[in-house]
Amino acid sequence: MKNYLIALISLLALSACQREEPAPLPEGLAGEWDLISVICFCPPATLEPGDQTWDFDLQENEITVTGEVPDNTAYVPLPGTYAFSRDMAAGTLTIYDFATSETAIDSIRFDYYFEGEELIIEDQPEVDGPQLRFVR
Repeated sequence: MKNYLIALISLLALSACQREEPAPLPEGLAGEWDLISVICFCPPATLEPGDQTWDFDLQENEITVTGEVPDNTAYVPLPGTYAFSRDMAAGTLTIYDFATSETAIDSIRFDYYFEGEELIIEDQPEVDGPQLRFVR
């Protein structure tokens, strides 16, 4: 009887546990964001707010990039307007016809999330991919 009671309590304890779902991403992506840093396997870039601004238009699915950054900064787009799509459930953002001072890419998919007041856009930073940080 004691074994049945222990098994029943264990079963109840396990069934009471729920898998934690990730919190939905806030709609805070819309509007202007100032690029403040780029971290990657490249020369580091620390920027002042306003050096380069990304304006996310969620109605038109466009990002308007204004301002220049140093030429040796990889993964930072040249000024212009870029089409994008996003998957809010997956937390991904795909930018099309992405052009940097070093290359042009048909599309690049980034993960994006918010850390406090910062917007983080990254592509596999664990293997030296870029991480771009933005503030309002």
